[in-house]
Amino acid sequence: MIVKSSLRLMAGALLVLSLALAGTANAKSFTMSGQWYMNRGPLIDIPINGGPELCLSGNIQNGCVGVFRARNGGIPGGAVITPTNIGPANFVIPPHAFGQALGSQRVAVAIIPTVVQLVTSFVYNGPADFTQAGAAVPTFTANQVAKFRKNAWSKDPGQAGRSAPNFAWCPGVGGPACIPGLATPVGVDGIVTYVSGANAFGGTMAMIIAGTGATSIVGGQISPPTPLAGTVMIPLLAHLPIMGAGTNPQVGGVGYAFRNTVMLGSAPLLIGFMTSLGTGAGLLTSTGPPLTDGGGNPVIIPGDTNVNWGFPWTTGTISVMNTEMSGTMNQTGTLTAMGSDSRNAAGGGRITLVAGGTSNRTTSGLDFEALEVLVLDFADIGAVPSMGPAGLATVGLLMALSAGYAIRGRFASKK
Repeated sequence: MIVKSSLRLMAGALLVLSLALAGTANAKSFTMSGQWYMNRGPLIDIPINGGPELCLSGNIQNGCVGVFRARNGGIPGGAVITPTNIGPANFVIPPHAFGQALGSQRVAVAIIPTVVQLVTSFVYNGPADFTQAGAAVPTFTANQVAKFRKNAWSKDPGQAGRSAPNFAWCPGVGGPACIPGLATPVGVDGIVTYVSGANAFGGTMAMIIAGTGATSIVGGQISPPTPLAGTVMIPLLAHLPIMGAGTNPQVGGVGYAFRNTVMLGSAPLLIGFMTSLGTGAGLLTSTGPPLTDGGGNPVIIPGDTNVNWGFPWTTGTISVMNTEMSGTMNQTGTLTAMGSDSRNAAGGGRITLVAGGTSNRTTSGLDFEALEVLVLDFADIGAVPSMGPAGLATVGLLMALSAGYAIRGRFASKK
C-alpha cells in the first residue's frame, strides 16, 4: 500500500507540473493572410491594381474607401504569426510579409480635372527591411517596429510625441493647437483626427516602394494658329516623373507625424493629346509636339515636391480632411475609415487596422488626403509541439507510471 500511495503522489505531481508548463512550451501559432490598401485622395490607389471601380457598400474589408476601390485588390501578404499574449493578442509581422511586383500599370484619372493618367512600375515590400531604408531616412530605421499591441500610443517608439490615444493634428501646427483652416505654413491646409478603438490597439509599420512612375497632367492651354484662333483652346500636357521611389517609405502607418518628401521631376509641355474610347477609356493614345519658345527651345514645366505626413495604425476611427482645388474653386475632401478587431482571446480571427496621412504639393499648392487599410486574417494552425520543460515533464510522467506498474506487478506476483 505504501508503494502504491507513493506512485500515486509521484504521478499526480508530475501531471500537475506537465499541465502547468504546457502553456508556456506549446505556443499557439496562426497563418496570417491579408491585403494592404493605399489611397491617395478619393480616387488614386497605390498600387493601381486595375484602376478604381465604384463601390457603394462603404466596406473597407474589401478596400472600399469613400465610393471607390482598387479593382484587383491591394498588396497581398502572408506569414506565420505567434502572438505573445492573449486578450487582445499582441503580434509582430516579420519583414517582407507583404509584397507585389506586377510591372507596368496604367490608369486614366478622369475625375481630377488637371490629371489625365498615372503610370507606375513599382515594386512593393513591407514591412520594410530596415537595412534597405538605409541612411536616407535615419528616423525610419530607429522608429519603425512592425509590432502591434494594446495601448501602442504610449509604448511604441514610433509614436513618440503622441500624448493621448485621441488627437487632432494639422501640418505646421501639430497636436493640441490644431484648428482647421489656421494651419501654418500659409497655404497648407489639412487636419488628421484619431479616435482610439478598443484597448487602444495599434502599431507602426510601413511599406517601401521601389521603381518608377509618372503623372500626366494638364499644364495649361494655348490658342491654335489661324484660322481656328480664338474658337477653341488646345490643352498642354506634361509627363511628370515620380522621383525618389525606393529611398523613402510610404508615410502611412510609419509613426506619429512621420514626415518625408517625394519629388516630381520637370518635363516638357506637349501641345495636345488624344485618349482612348471604350475599353480603357481615358488612357493616352497620342500626344502632340513639344511647345517651344521664341528661340525654338522646349518649354519646361517645373517639378514639384510632395511633403507628406503620416500616422500610426489603429483599430479606431480616423478622418482626414483637406481643402483641395477643383478647377479654380476650393472644395473640401474628406476620407474616413474605422478599424475593428474581431479576433478571439488567443488571437485567431480578423483584425482591420487603418492609418491616415496628409500631403501638400509645395509649388502648385495642392493638398490631398491619404488613407491606408490593413485587413489581416489569422487562421489557427494549432499548438507547436515542444521538448522543453513541458515535454520533459510529460516523458518523466510516462516513465514513472511505467516503472510503477512494473513494481506493482512484482509485488502482486509475490503476494
